[in-house]
Amino acid sequence: MKIQLIKYIDGKKAPKRRWKEPGVFALRFIDEEGRETYEKLEETELTKAQEVLAERKADAKHDKDRQIAVLKAQLSVLESKRPALSVANLDEVWSLYLSKLGRRRPKESSLKASKAVWDMFVRAMKTERLSDVTQAKVSAYFSREESKNSVNTHNKKLWILRNIWQTALPGSPDVFEKVEVLPSIPKQKEERTNSWRTLTDDEMTRLLCNAEGERKTMLILAAYTGLRLGDISLLTWNEVDFENEVIRMDISKVTGRSGIQANLAMHPKVLAELKAVSKTKSESIYVTPIAARRYQTGRENASSYISAFFRKHNVLSDERGRAGINSLRHTIGNKLIREGMSPSQIATLYGHSSIITQRAYLHWEAQEQRKFLDQVSFSTDS
Repeated sequence: MKIQLIKYIDGKKAPKRRWKEPGVFALRFIDEEGRETYEKLEETELTKAQEVLAERKADAKHDKDRQIAVLKAQLSVLESKRPALSVANLDEVWSLYLSKLGRRRPKESSLKASKAVWDMFVRAMKTERLSDVTQAKVSAYFSREESKNSVNTHNKKLWILRNIWQTALPGSPDVFEKVEVLPSIPKQKEERTNSWRTLTDDEMTRLLCNAEGERKTMLILAAYTGLRLGDISLLTWNEVDFENEVIRMDISKVTGRSGIQANLAMHPKVLAELKAVSKTKSESIYVTPIAARRYQTGRENASSYISAFFRKHNVLSDERGRAGINSLRHTIGNKLIREGMSPSQIATLYGHSSIITQRAYLHWEAQEQRKFLDQVSFSTDS
């Protein structure tokens, strides 16, 4: 029999180089068959623990008899626990599975899906006794399900059921052994461009004329300023200067891409909309408080709020690119370029960090922007 001195620090076995740190010493006994048992030591100092180790090794007979007694006691405890762990009822397997998950417990949504698969399997077995679940019954069940489900669904069900069975009943016969995993059919990826497309005047008309409430405010801001979804959602009234007809804000403050402070000249449409909203504004600091709340709980919440409106009015992604609130940003950008605004001014207006030197001309740009913006019109501005 081998006897080794080991140390645990914070519940984990520690290497010898850390033995001087506070922890718990223990002796590990390894018999001829490789079985291990442990004895916790009261000694906390290394020298005293080594003395105990020497005493144990010196008295080999005492050591052997003592460890045999310890092994018998541990075996007795395991035997007494075995009936409590085994189940005879198929419905009890799920509860046993949950109790054994521990730290590997998945999300509640995944557990709910797994429970639905398991319940369907239990109903199909038409028995409550665990011993009645055989490989033949399980194979017949999957044969019936194969015609109803896709290959991927078949394999997923098999994986879920086998995982539940093996986790809850380790060491039990594998009743899923004869069920074959079907060769997966790879999903055909749709060819889709990630670039945003510009919108036609007809599409702009459908969006701007049918929008109401905060959606209308957000679309007008996007269409005439080129602001991103996050910047619009988190725009505050402190950043709106009605006197000078300018929005003073940190471009891309949400994404943190540039952090460029900019003065955005307000198009007459933007000015009129914000003045109308300001007359009925709530106590919120945000121009669009509902959108701000959605964005703060998750960008996809604010994005879906607008995307659904685009789909409703048949403004869709196609081979030209994606259609969304960023399409308004691209549309106004293209119109400003066609009206004669320089690329450097566009870059600063949109907060592109590659034109950092433009920050010195922000006040001049606000005046120049107004000259170009006043010339921009969509078919809805008549």
